[in-house]
Amino acid sequence: MSRQCPVCGKLLRSGSEAAISAHQRESQSCRPKAGRDESSTVKALEERLASVIAEGKTIGLSAGSFEQSQRNEAERAEIERKIKQARKDQKADKRAIKELAARSMSAVSWTQGVLEGDARYAKASEDGVETRLAAETVGLVTADAFRQKREELEADNVAKRRREEDEERNAADAERKRKAARKAKREREERRGLSFDVEDE
Repeated sequence: MSRQCPVCGKLLRSGSEAAISAHQRESQSCRPKAGRDESSTVKALEERLASVIAEGKTIGLSAGSFEQSQRNEAERAEIERKIKQARKDQKADKRAIKELAARSMSAVSWTQGVLEGDARYAKASEDGVETRLAAETVGLVTADAFRQKREELEADNVAKRRREEDEERNAADAERKRKAARKAKREREERRGLSFDVEDE
């Protein structure tokens, strides 16, 4: 069964780990391919992998110890795993960017953005001083007339706020009085239910 070399991409006749290791150790053409659109992380890892492979070749040629060979093999496998993960992450990032670009360039999202923007402006209070001032001073108006209209609107706004505060205060007083009346009524009813007389305070 044939298998592709994870470093150089060459298709090997034998897919065994031993054949791939021998190819990477002995072949002069087994160098990682770094594409021009690869991330700097992938490029750095591939450079490190190339140096580890070269180191493995020198260990094999100089009859290095078995421990050195095993360490080199483990390091190479770890770097290959990191390269694979980095490429996977890079592909996921590219896919996410393409999806974001497609969403941001679609007419639906543009229209939705415009509508949401309009809604933001529509949420401003309709009876605000600035809104009313703009509506009531349309056309050519003198600076004095503009200033006078602004003062009138601000005075109306202050009077409206005072009325609202008075109404809230009156409503709170009325609620307090209703609660006191209910409490007094409840106490009277409780006194009627007693079998003895209670002196009023």
